[in-house]
Order: sequence, then structure tokens, then C-alpha cells
Amino acid sequence: MRHRSPVLLAGAYWDRAFRAYALAIKPPEIVRALTAAAKVNLCLVRRANRDGHVMRSFEIAAIGGCILAQDTDEHRDISGPEDEAVIYFRDAKEAAQRACALPCDSSERKRLSVCLQRRIAGGAHTYAHRLRTMLRIASGR
Repeated sequence: MRHRSPVLLAGAYWDRAFRAYALAIKPPEIVRALTAAAKVNLCLVRRANRDGHVMRSFEIAAIGGCILAQDTDEHRDISGPEDEAVIYFRDAKEAAQRACALPCDSSERKRLSVCLQRRIAGGAHTYAHRLRTMLRIASGR
């Protein structure tokens, strides 16, 4: 934000610290449109919950967005190694540096988003895959 990059924050609670950038909760079709239009989608996890990924990790990919993801073991398991389909960050300074660099290279953003979308859709990461796994487990097979 200090680098004057245009930033929008959709979701609950952002207005507590970033009122000027907060959009509040939006309906799914608006979130989808914002995600697809964004040059970079920051994908944060909830450390307080010990999360290694969030549903947005999959949603951004499915929509075709370019992800700048918090570096976690789960994100790497899901999205692959650095620069294959996702750019990772370890701290706020690195997130800011990488968020400023990605918008300058539209072909790299497109390559990353296409690779990630293929990886997520082609792997066992869709809701259909997860439902089949749950049903298999529930039936004891």
C-alpha cells in the first residue's frame, strides 16, 4: 500500500485496520469478478487457526487469478514449487516486494494463473474430488 499500488480488500474485518481499502463482504459473483480482474491476489492463511491453506487457495486458482501465496507446507503441496504456478512470500516485506513486481509482467502473471488453474483442476482439488473422498471414507472403503 505504501508503494501506491491499487489495493482492494474484500471480506470481513479489513475495515478495522484498512478502512480506505476495505470493500466489506461481497456476493460471490462480485468476488469472482474482482479476483479475475486483479493483477495479483494475495492469499493469506489464518495463523491463529494454524491453517496452511484456505478455501481462497483453490477459489483464486479456479477463477484463473494470479496468486501471491503465503509460504506454507500446505500451499506448496497444493500449488507446487516456487515459480511453477505460484509466487510465495514469507513475510510482509517480501509480500510487498513481490506484489509490486508481478503487475509489471502480464505474460508471467498469465503463465502462473494458467499453470495453477490446470494444476488445481487436474489434481484432486475440486469439490467433486473432495466429495468422492468423503463418501469413500464414510462408506469404509
